[in-house]
Amino acid sequence: AVLAAGLEAIRDRAAFERRRDEAGKRLFGEAMERLKLAEAILSAVAELKPQLEAPLMGWARGNLDDLRAQLAALVHPGFLRETPADALAQLPRYVKAMRLRAERAVRDPARDQARMLGIKPFADALAQAVEDGVAGSADWQALRWDLEELRVSMFAQELGARAGVSPKKLAQRLHAPPELLRRHSRTPAQPLRAHPPAPLPHVPTQRRPGRRTGDAVLPRLRPVTYTHLTLPTNA
Repeated sequence: AVLAAGLEAIRDRAAFERRRDEAGKRLFGEAMERLKLAEAILSAVAELKPQLEAPLMGWARGNLDDLRAQLAALVHPGFLRETPADALAQLPRYVKAMRLRAERAVRDPARDQARMLGIKPFADALAQAVEDGVAGSADWQALRWDLEELRVSMFAQELGARAGVSPKKLAQRLHAPPELLRRHSRTPAQPLRAHPPAPLPHVPTQRRPGRRTGDAVLPRLRPVTYTHLTLPTNA
């Protein structure tokens, strides 16, 4: 973060040396701030993990599975280095929101799952972007962190979420022209859907005796006789 911006201004040795000296003055202080932030995040994670082992059974177990997947995406080997500084500063709030959700999921798993299903299309779309290798683009990264804000607003509203994030707005972005979210795709762009299309109902075919052509059975056609009709006229 110390050297993240302003590199384009370095055009000569003097500019480089000035930037080096400025970075040296800021580096220690920022390293200490990053250390404090890491301690806060890991402490919150240590408190959350036992809650994810709550004795929920059957379909309710899926609520905790969703929390585990969220935690694995936020806190993983290298997360301090890979997470953008602005998002990293919000991780303690995100993990605290997960703790509140875990507590409430045990008391009312049905309500928690209803909310979880409300954000599942966005999580699924992001997972597909990761699989397609396009999740690193600026548009997908913005949606990725907006999804965390949406989770806070739905599961722990009292912690406060960034304004302007809602399911409706995220859905509009998912249905935007594909080039807006897949401009860095390594594969041909395809329309992005929040929900997979419903399968068409299976209609069984009735086999009747007929004339076989290849693998298809065609019905026997009967000749049709057309007759002339005389319509009555008024006398």
